[in-house]
Amino acid sequence: MSVIEDGRTGNTVEVNDKNQIESFATSRTQLSQALLAGDGYIITTPSINLTTAGLSAILHVKNTDTQDWIVNRFFVNIGPSNVTDEHSFQLVYNSSGGTLISGGTPFSAVNLNAGSAKTLTSVVLSGVEGSTITGGTIVIDSIVPATGARTAIAGDNFVLPPGTSIQVTVTPPTGNTDMNAQVGILIHRV
Repeated sequence: MSVIEDGRTGNTVEVNDKNQIESFATSRTQLSQALLAGDGYIITTPSINLTTAGLSAILHVKNTDTQDWIVNRFFVNIGPSNVTDEHSFQLVYNSSGGTLISGGTPFSAVNLNAGSAKTLTSVVLSGVEGSTITGGTIVIDSIVPATGARTAIAGDNFVLPPGTSIQVTVTPPTGNTDMNAQVGILIHRV
């Protein structure tokens, strides 16, 4: 076995008899590194009360940054309705209009590093009952059980390059008069 030594630091690695380098290392996920650098954010809408069975667009997030974003986790909390039937949500890319985009309530992403003053360069809007979106590409169209549930999708599933956006819609069951919904996403800059 051979040893290679760094002349500046004295750090070493060994080369075994199969010409493989053996060393001790510490590894971090890309998300962990982004969090340490102050580049990890959470975006969570307030709880939005839906009082009809119509589709409501409740979240719009647009990347106005110069860097790609990775959506690490996405969740939808949907409370039980007065009607015991399934409801649904959709995740949509790049909607081009609608009342959510033209008149949604702006709010800010929260940096997940409590010691960082960095902010996410973005447009983040929450909708209300009946907010709409037009255009775009449906990425996920999912049914949620009647009892209410938290649906989570994890694991570096979406990339949002600069100029792109993501929207979430919720559709309560027929006959609904009282159901709460909330959406959140965990994002980091690449």
